[in-house]
Amino acid sequence: MSDKQTMVLIVECCAVDAKQQNNRQQIAEHALIHDVINDHRLDLFAVTETWMKASQPPTITHGIAPAGYRVLHRHRVNDEEGGGVTLVHSEQLQVTAGSLASTVTGGDCLVSKLRTRRGRLNIAVVYRPPRSSPKHGISVSQFCSEFSELQDELLALPGELVVCGDFNCPGQAASVDERLLDVLESRDLAQRVDQPTHQDGNTLDLLIDLDGADVVTEVTVVDAGLSDHLVVLTDIHVKRPKAEVQRYSFRHFRAIDPDDFAVNLQMTDVYINPADDVDGFYNQIQFSVTKVLDALAPLQTCTKHRGKRSSR
Repeated sequence: MSDKQTMVLIVECCAVDAKQQNNRQQIAEHALIHDVINDHRLDLFAVTETWMKASQPPTITHGIAPAGYRVLHRHRVNDEEGGGVTLVHSEQLQVTAGSLASTVTGGDCLVSKLRTRRGRLNIAVVYRPPRSSPKHGISVSQFCSEFSELQDELLALPGELVVCGDFNCPGQAASVDERLLDVLESRDLAQRVDQPTHQDGNTLDLLIDLDGADVVTEVTVVDAGLSDHLVVLTDIHVKRPKAEVQRYSFRHFRAIDPDDFAVNLQMTDVYINPADDVDGFYNQIQFSVTKVLDALAPLQTCTKHRGKRSSR
């Protein structure tokens, strides 16, 4: 992986009624996704509501990834209709699937681990069905309660964290529901998308990282023509943070012979011509001792690189 930042994109995949899609339509939609990945030179591509099933042939489940890319899926259990989340990634990246004990009722969450120059980056792709979903819809309050437990488990993992996906938690005036924001803020997490991500003017697709972590930067929202959702593009810092350089001064005290030190000190003003007042005598002591030390053990300097140790 180069020193340049990698990019992640979120998009709701269902451009047409997924219930009516056949394999040919899905393959055609995958071709559009390939164009977006190639046009933007994306390293990571997160997709929500894929409607893919584990029982489908590889031409469908793996076909979403263009040449040079691999894919991780989180399918609905028992080949259930709807939902599903996917992470397409460049084969040059070291990405492996992770697992969590926590779940969100009716929702989907794919956790993966990316090895970067910063160490480990945990990426969670989340899809929450809207409250109107007859079978999987739950209230925002219930979702926030369950999502908070999932967040606690994610935050306990070693490394840094990015959470992205379709949360279907709109607030007022293209904002995000305050209850979800409270969950994030209470854990020092920040939501980075600041404009609508749906054609109806709602902010549904979110990007979340630890406040102050400087992992997610330069978030933009564009219309790629894939669905009624816009796409969210961002840069993810993958370079190791620049180490802090600290300068140290020291003396080799062990190299000083005590007798030499005493003889040299007796030749200074503090012995030969001591001051009459306390402040003057104090200054003489400081000056005389420093003068002898500079002669017997000169002050030396060195630099040391210090930085946060990356979690592995």
